[in-house]
Amino acid sequence: RADKNTALTYARALHTLGQNTQAVAILQGVAPVFIFAGARIFYGTPIGLIRGLGLMLTLFGVTTVATHGEPLQLFGMNLNIGDVAMLVAAIFYAGYTVALRSRPAISAFAFFTALSIVSTLASLPLLAWEMADHAAQWPTLRGWIVIGYIVIFPSLLAQIFFIRGVAAIGPGRASLFYNLVPTLGAIMAVTLLGEPFAL
Repeated sequence: RADKNTALTYARALHTLGQNTQAVAILQGVAPVFIFAGARIFYGTPIGLIRGLGLMLTLFGVTTVATHGEPLQLFGMNLNIGDVAMLVAAIFYAGYTVALRSRPAISAFAFFTALSIVSTLASLPLLAWEMADHAAQWPTLRGWIVIGYIVIFPSLLAQIFFIRGVAAIGPGRASLFYNLVPTLGAIMAVTLLGEPFAL
């Protein structure tokens, strides 16, 4: 499920207009709502007043960052098929996060290795489809560097740390850290891509 979320997130970019990219951050910010709901339904985990307020605060923060301080933009935002894919990815990741509480009693690395093998096998039909459709591209040198970064950091280390984090503090508390994604994304956009920094 983790790899399905990643694949849907990357695929979403192919269907997103430049002026609508804030939708991805907002839709990612919805994931903790699904996680809290799943933890409540399947494990009876209480949300509580403090967690509820924290959840609303993080959603407000994500919305504020994603809309550049103008939350009313939400009413004029048009969702496309990529945005729907991102919403599905958020639901998948929420299910994955909640299910981590009941994962087998093996190391995080062994568990993630098993998930990676299954995900790789499940991706082969899609690769074959892209190749048959002549949509597959061989990476350039820069592409291999990007792939290397994705493999090592977001796909391996981040997932293993996340698995360990959920085991240590539970899916509800771990889900709130998910809202760091759009915030750190905004910081990286400013520092790495040179996007303007606004209040």
